[in-house]
Amino acid sequence: DALPILAVTALLPLAAAILRQASPKSWDADLVQVLVLGAEHAAPLPSESLESLVQVCRSLLLSFESASIDLGLRLASCLCDAGQAALEILRRHGVLKMLPNLAATPELLHQPPRPQHIRQAAVRLLARIPAEELERQGSTSFLVENLQTCWQEILHLTPNELINLRVPQALLSIPDLPMTQELEQLLLQVIEEEEQLPVHVYRERQDVSLRILTEPFWLFCRSASTRRKDDGGAQACMLQGGQYVVQAEPLVTMGSLCQLLLVAGGFLWDESYIRFCVKLIGKTIHQGHSNFTIEGVIVLHDSGVPVHLLRSDSGGIASGPSALEPFVLALGDWHLEEDIVIAMEECSERNEDIHSGLNNDYTLEAAVRDAPAVMLDPGEEELYIQLLMLERKAAGLRESMAKLLEQRCVAVVAREANEIVDAIAESVEGLFISEEGNSLLRHFGWQQQDMNDLDEEDHSYMLWDPPDQISASVPHFFHLKLQPPAPDPPGPTDPIWSVIISFDADLPFELVWPSVELDVKNALTSVSNKWSEIGWSGGEQEMLATVHQSVSANGEAAVARGLTYSAASRIADRLGGTVTCRVVAEPGTSIQSGGTRNKDSTKTALHNLVEVKIDGDWTPAIRVQDGALPLYASLQSGKLATGNHRHPPIFDGPRLYPVPPVGAHVQTRADLQSLERGAENSRITRRFNADCPGGSPASPSFSPVLAPETSKRPLMPRGRLLPKPTIAYSLSGGSSGSGSAPIAISLLRGKDVRVDGCSWVSSSWTTVGLPELSSTGKVYYELHIESHDTPQIGWASEKFRFFGDTWLYGVGDDLESWGVDGARMKIWHGGEAGSFPASWDAQTVVGCAADLAAGTLQFSTNGQWISPPTFQGLKCASLYPAVSGQMKASFKIHPHEWHFAPPDNSFAPLSACARCPQSLPAPVRFPDEWVLAKGLQHLAERQKVDLPTTVQLSCRALLPSVEVLEAEYSHDGSMTNASTVNSIMAEDATDEHFSFVLDADGQPCSREALVEATLDCLGFADSTAAGASLRLLWRAESEVHSLRLSEKLQDLCSHQVALVSGSMPSWVLRLGTLLPHLFDRQCREVLLRSAAFGLPFAVSDRQTREVDRRYSEVMKAAEERVAQAKNIGDQRTLSQAYEHLFELTKQISQDPEVWIGSMTSELAKVDREKVWEEAMVIADCCRDSTGVVEVQFKDETGFGRGVTQGFFSDVAKELQRRSHNAKIPMWAECLETEGEFLCSRRGLMVQPLAATDPRLPEVLVQFRSLGRLLALALRESFVVPLPLSVTVLRQLRGQSARTSELPQPGDGLAGEFLGACARFADELSGLEQDERRQRASDHRWANDYLESADKSGSFLDWASSAEFLATGFSGPSLPDPSGAVPDVPRKVDLDSLDDFVAAATAFWLDTGIREQVRELRRGLHDVLGPRAGALWLFSPLELRELFCGEEAISWTSQDLHDHLHCAGGLLRDDEVMVWLRDELLEMSQALRSRFLDFATSCPRLPPGGLANLRLTISPREGRYPRSRACANQLYLPKYESRKELREMLNEALLASEGHHDADQ
Repeated sequence: DALPILAVTALLPLAAAILRQASPKSWDADLVQVLVLGAEHAAPLPSESLESLVQVCRSLLLSFESASIDLGLRLASCLCDAGQAALEILRRHGVLKMLPNLAATPELLHQPPRPQHIRQAAVRLLARIPAEELERQGSTSFLVENLQTCWQEILHLTPNELINLRVPQALLSIPDLPMTQELEQLLLQVIEEEEQLPVHVYRERQDVSLRILTEPFWLFCRSASTRRKDDGGAQACMLQGGQYVVQAEPLVTMGSLCQLLLVAGGFLWDESYIRFCVKLIGKTIHQGHSNFTIEGVIVLHDSGVPVHLLRSDSGGIASGPSALEPFVLALGDWHLEEDIVIAMEECSERNEDIHSGLNNDYTLEAAVRDAPAVMLDPGEEELYIQLLMLERKAAGLRESMAKLLEQRCVAVVAREANEIVDAIAESVEGLFISEEGNSLLRHFGWQQQDMNDLDEEDHSYMLWDPPDQISASVPHFFHLKLQPPAPDPPGPTDPIWSVIISFDADLPFELVWPSVELDVKNALTSVSNKWSEIGWSGGEQEMLATVHQSVSANGEAAVARGLTYSAASRIADRLGGTVTCRVVAEPGTSIQSGGTRNKDSTKTALHNLVEVKIDGDWTPAIRVQDGALPLYASLQSGKLATGNHRHPPIFDGPRLYPVPPVGAHVQTRADLQSLERGAENSRITRRFNADCPGGSPASPSFSPVLAPETSKRPLMPRGRLLPKPTIAYSLSGGSSGSGSAPIAISLLRGKDVRVDGCSWVSSSWTTVGLPELSSTGKVYYELHIESHDTPQIGWASEKFRFFGDTWLYGVGDDLESWGVDGARMKIWHGGEAGSFPASWDAQTVVGCAADLAAGTLQFSTNGQWISPPTFQGLKCASLYPAVSGQMKASFKIHPHEWHFAPPDNSFAPLSACARCPQSLPAPVRFPDEWVLAKGLQHLAERQKVDLPTTVQLSCRALLPSVEVLEAEYSHDGSMTNASTVNSIMAEDATDEHFSFVLDADGQPCSREALVEATLDCLGFADSTAAGASLRLLWRAESEVHSLRLSEKLQDLCSHQVALVSGSMPSWVLRLGTLLPHLFDRQCREVLLRSAAFGLPFAVSDRQTREVDRRYSEVMKAAEERVAQAKNIGDQRTLSQAYEHLFELTKQISQDPEVWIGSMTSELAKVDREKVWEEAMVIADCCRDSTGVVEVQFKDETGFGRGVTQGFFSDVAKELQRRSHNAKIPMWAECLETEGEFLCSRRGLMVQPLAATDPRLPEVLVQFRSLGRLLALALRESFVVPLPLSVTVLRQLRGQSARTSELPQPGDGLAGEFLGACARFADELSGLEQDERRQRASDHRWANDYLESADKSGSFLDWASSAEFLATGFSGPSLPDPSGAVPDVPRKVDLDSLDDFVAAATAFWLDTGIREQVRELRRGLHDVLGPRAGALWLFSPLELRELFCGEEAISWTSQDLHDHLHCAGGLLRDDEVMVWLRDELLEMSQALRSRFLDFATSCPRLPPGGLANLRLTISPREGRYPRSRACANQLYLPKYESRKELREMLNEALLASEGHHDADQ
């Protein structure tokens, strides 16, 4: 009884006051619960709390979480009971307008789905509100007409009233509108209330991990235009009605899938495409620098794939001038030579708009088209086509016909060769010809003998007599043969390399080995933690015994065997400073037999994806011909290859598949380029000395540190791109009606299941279901069981997680599924949850009814319903049928299949939930670089269906025809694209890749055009309140932050596949680049990592985050154990600690929840004395690299991330040297003349240069290299600690210049007089002439505007010696307003002050630095490509932190306590740690910078501050602190006093320089 009184008097006012003071994101959940409970028990609600309660209610309803929305609806219900006053307040704040949206069933494409209980609560609430209240709007106000005079009244309007009164639209029309924080918040609330930005992405299960990136889709692929099955084929291809099942990971590219299906599906054996292939004969094509002439074409018998025979014209990759090389042109990118001469002048004209800096990156070559070597007349073309169409049906037909035409003998025609046919051919001195060649025999005049007198048994063959004279000449193409290329010889990528170490044979092994054992093990683990993968299947004991025996015999032994050259070289590099070692090839010791990936030794079937070695590299390929010497076609170039193959990596994680596979089955994995799948450590793919001009792949023919060969610049593509086949897709299925593929069971968990439609038989305990039939209403199905063992039958929610190959957990074993068990008479939900009252016979019918609105699940046994419902109070968005057990059963989803009735007629059959994809006007063709998840998501959105894991895909092949080829060679020379011919047949999906931010040259688009295009594209027109509000915030460069939009983005970033695959809604990138501060910075950094650096880096970033999240604590403990063992000095304890650490690393690398693979790397050797010159070489060599860059300094043993970070720090130091800037003026000069480095309070500004300055070309080269280095460092999470000013980053983003960004007094930059003049001119604007002269004559001017007590004089005094020069007193002349530079610079006076400030602003912030900034952007674009636009997700200040680290080195006592990690027995509360933290707190900024440089090789904190530094403190013996910068470790002696620590630490910091290593 006292609760209502307590709620009124205490709880409601207190909670409302607290909630008003804190942001909704930080609200205490328990306090919100108290508030809602108090409101529900208070009667009546106090009138003074209504306003605050409505505001709380509105914030809860705007939340992105279902629990908050539920509380908001409960609070709104209480307010509706509070009378008319509360209803009016609810209306004013727009709460009543939200209710219909909450009550409506959400569209399929707006995720997350709204739970049923929330929709029902909103419906019940709407029913209690009078309709007139919902329809009534606020009265028109005069405020809009009097905005200037009613400013305070506007600030007190609610967002709903601002929308109704169209206030933002009116404010948009006011120029120079003053923006206050109150107005910013109001506009933000308008945006949050009006926006309906979709958040639908690939629908993953909850609690997802990296496993989701490798859980494959099963694609049931059928041709959209099926032909009748041809009896000639052993198995129906897709064109003949066959269905192919492709098991493909979400990150497989659509280009790879397209190539796979083109070959496997038989699409290339099409008459129109064969005609196209024949039409190419005689034409010249090229790839890169290699030119070829097409001599002929052959069709492979097994696969029907056309193979072109090419003769090399340039001697590029051909083995000889007479060799014909076989290529499948459909799989590679080729260019056709034109029928005209391509002259250098024409190339120049065609590219005259390209900046000269870009032209230097290309080689333009003249090419003269010779007459075709082979010409076919129309008759020969038709004969050739006829031969090719027959060639697929009859193996060896071409060769047999050529021999027959040469010998002109009897043809023995039969279906196939056998002993009888061979005997007859020998007896008549004839040749066997397949019966498929009858038409060819007639063409050349052979006559069939009359064989009617033969017995019926002899009709299995026919004899054809040759003509007296062949009527037509024998075309040359009958003599063409496919000469299979020779297999590649063993090379660096083959596992045949060993690491040999050498000892003095006179020294006892027992004495020498302990001194190097630990170093050897450390080096071995840099490649693998598994002994079997480094050549020792018997483990460590086998290695020790073999090494001991070999060293005793000849003084050397192999410590690692059967490796690739790069892996062996990595071990040798690690051991180089400890023991003499070398890398040798030992083919007889190959352990891995095709690589560690080759875990499946079964024979590869035709069309299966494998890897073959072509030109020294293992490349994805498909088997296109069987036989004694199988043929493989590279999916990258189309080149044919022979030799040994290896299987791609098998699926280590769970697999999701319907069984049994229908028709042919192919499997493919995502090719993540530089990400070694399953590897525990990175592999070096290239080594080079940075003092050499280029880079080359690692090769055993080079010395251990490989000298790179001089590489040619990429060739400017000439001619037209050769049209090649592609495939367009659409989703099919989802219905059991005619014309659609039937619904099929999906295997959710387990294996060993045979499926037939909706029936299945399992031989082990498995979980199956129908996820395609997800329901949100009242549905019913029956399960007809013929036999069962431990069944669990029921339902699963949309969050139920699939675990292929895992049988342990089934329906009801987690909180996202509900099951009943009549065999053991139990119910299951989150494990065993109670008893089930019914018992099941061996054969029984189980009825399952779900009512999500009521939150109940009911079950029946043979028509007998159990009451009350077995499960009540369900709160989920949707359900679908799921069953676990070992059984034989069938789902019955149609009413005519039921044996019994549902609980009542309101229950719909489950078949009604089937969503047949909406038809498309035309199938969709995807860019090759799109990944499968993105392509399927695009189709699901277009066709209005959810994206299941089992997908039925309709494929339409788009094959180039002769008409397309002729269109490419139109007489007017126009660039007719092949896609225009097929535009009616398919639609093209497009990908923006930040094209709305940057142009093709990497330069930013117009900011005004960007904002209009972006907002209009997203539906935010300036006529809407949200659109006007966004434009106002953008115009004011507002930094307001939206919690609602950040929550949306955070939810999207939790979806691993959507994030990595680029399936984010378009508003994420568009709105993020327009108004970065609307979104949380952490989410924007996640977007940057996933969108800007390519797929391997995106996956690696997600992997790093998952490993840190799950294993950071145990890894920290393992590393501390190693540090403790080192401190103790016990070798046995240290060995055990290392073994523990190795096992933990192995465990992580074998955990599919967190591990995909390791990034490959490129190792560069750098001379510290020439660090900037060699950094420019690295930037050029690695700009196209997909691996990480690893730097080692010459004559130093340090390696790892710390050394590479030290390299970037040294580069930053070199660029700040006064001597460097004097030769190449990149930065504005500083007034401080002492010291070795440029120093400015403001930071470095770009030195403006005149266009005629002879130093400008070299400056541009340096800025482009700097841009490349900044991009490389950012990509790999390093910082380049250059103290750039924010102005440089504003210029980089293309933001408009402001006079306040000129050098200002006190900045320490040359040109500070300009800033003083700009400030003075701004203050003089609007003053009368007399007052202007009086201010200019004031002798306190220098003191006031130059901010120096040492300077005096009026403006007129200072201006008397100033001219229109760069700094006012020196430098090049400033141009006049017309852009012309006068011979004699103007004098500066009061009348010319405005012109002087305008000219100085244009020179310093626009014309004088324009080209430098353009080259800086181009450098970023060289590395990041079009994705460099992702940098626009950050403000200038944030970009500076990302590139250069945090400028201010700040930390608190709590920061130091939390983020200085102890190891080796040290504890946070030890005296030495307390003293260290106290010293760090009292350090100056300069000394803090030295401390960071000493411990981490970087004088700045990384973005995120000390929390992201991961600095570890370990104890050591000795006097001075030491560091191991490559691992961010500081070794600290246990001092007796804080004074001693301070003295020793300061001496170590001030004496240190460059790289530091505790082991030295």
